[in-house]
Amino acid sequence: MGQRDAATLAADELVLSAIEHNLIVIGEAARRISPAFQEQHPEIALGKATGMRNILVHEYGRVDVEEVWRTVRDDLPALVTALESLLPTAPAGE
Repeated sequence: MGQRDAATLAADELVLSAIEHNLIVIGEAARRISPAFQEQHPEIALGKATGMRNILVHEYGRVDVEEVWRTVRDDLPALVTALESLLPTAPAGE
């Protein structure tokens, strides 16, 4: 996201709204992951994703932009890395 920080994010309502929407979508997807998968992969912070979704959906009047920014900056990259590690790798030459 370039040179953004929580203050510039808070000032850009369109970008903040888009980020919140995408965090809600991620949280919804996380809610649908089977308990068996979650037990097999405790390194994937699905509970955090679901928790953020719940805050954004049910407590939108109390959303902390700093926490949204920390999620984007710190938690999302780790989540992506953890999920990518589960993807099958293509055979050489493809």
